Amino acid sequence: MINKEVKELVSLRGETAFTTSMIIAEKFEKEHFNVLRDIDKYIKDLSLQNLMVNSYFREISFINPRGREYRGFEVTEMGFALVALSFRGSKAFEFKLDFIRAFKAMQDLLLERAAADWQRARLQIKGARRHLTDVIQDLVEYATNQGSTNAKHYYTLITRETYKALKFIEKNEKVGTGFRDTLNRMDLAYLIAAETICEQWIIVGMQEGYHYKDIYRLAMDKVIEYGEHVIIPAKEARRLTQGKSETKKKGITEGGKA
Repeated sequence: MINKEVKELVSLRGETAFTTSMIIAEKFEKEHFNVLRDIDKYIKDLSLQNLMVNSYFREISFINPRGREYRGFEVTEMGFALVALSFRGSKAFEFKLDFIRAFKAMQDLLLERAAADWQRARLQIKGARRHLTDVIQDLVEYATNQGSTNAKHYYTLITRETYKALKFIEKNEKVGTGFRDTLNRMDLAYLIAAETICEQWIIVGMQEGYHYKDIYRLAMDKVIEYGEHVIIPAKEARRLTQGKSETKKKGITEGGKA
């Protein structure tokens, strides 16, 4: 899965990975209007060369906390390479590496998404989601009949709690549209299993006539239990395997230098 650090720097729109002029300004500690000035200059140069500006920059609007709208840009990997040319210093070099790694992670995800097995997994998760949504609708009606006035929030609550149980998001992390398209094939498989578990225990709770709050808690407890006993150990095993692989590569490199 794409980690939080990557998502803070680079996003996906369709099949395009991009950052924004605002993120670049914040990361490199530049004034946003200076970044815009540089981008405007590059757009002019690209136009003179008859190059496709949209392959580098796409103008958008930002809304600040006060509700004021101002201009900005989506910046592709090629656009970032141009903008970052003028950034100097060791600190800027580290920031450039962060962006390069983030773009690489997104490009790897796009390659995986193009694979047939990812497409099959995505179709499966869509089917599982439809089933769960139908069951949540039944729970909403069930809870409303028991006197709940906020049952409609179960759609969002169950989704967020499931993501947290699977360690896809942090406690207060926001989930944007298209989040599931950022999951790899393995994480999609985990999500299918978790949502199936949730669906099954909601059905059991309603069939047994439990109070709606107890049904919600029962289903979430089962999903959390799944995460603790399956997901976390699996991810830890992968982390250790990757660590050993990196150590081995380092040993080979050092041996070669010797």
